[in-house]
Amino acid sequence: MTLFSELTLDFRPQSNEIKNTVRLFDAGMMMGRLNISHGTIKQNCTLVNKFKQAKRLRPHKTIGFMLEIKGKEIRLSNINDKSRQMEIKSGDILTLNCNNASSFSNESVLYCNNDVIQRYVKPNDVVNFNDGNVIAIVKETKSESLILECKIGGMLHS
Repeated sequence: MTLFSELTLDFRPQSNEIKNTVRLFDAGMMMGRLNISHGTIKQNCTLVNKFKQAKRLRPHKTIGFMLEIKGKEIRLSNINDKSRQMEIKSGDILTLNCNNASSFSNESVLYCNNDVIQRYVKPNDVVNFNDGNVIAIVKETKSESLILECKIGGMLHS
């Protein structure tokens, strides 16, 4: 009986050694995966280019590359509570502040790491938090923030 398995590697900013990627190709890696919600644009482009460079060293290997694009994903700042979590309830009105990621989020103001998100969303867009466990709708966009209404509440963690 012959068994086959597939190896998929998640590329992260730390995965930047071409020789290690070539070793994974030789070990049977079939797919590289990059979640672009992690890292900066420059870091992600560097990872894609390093994958291409490693692939050029093994032209006879068939290896795919997948970009995971999640849409309007952002990272919240730390939560101002010892437990580092808070509950958001359906119907809550929240301000998502886009300029001060080092501030602590609380039940009425969430701070995020994306200072341009307000340019790309519009009223009635859906914003998911905590992998979609908490869902809000954009009510209003301002120059430095978004006003959101929570439709499905739940716990947020930092």
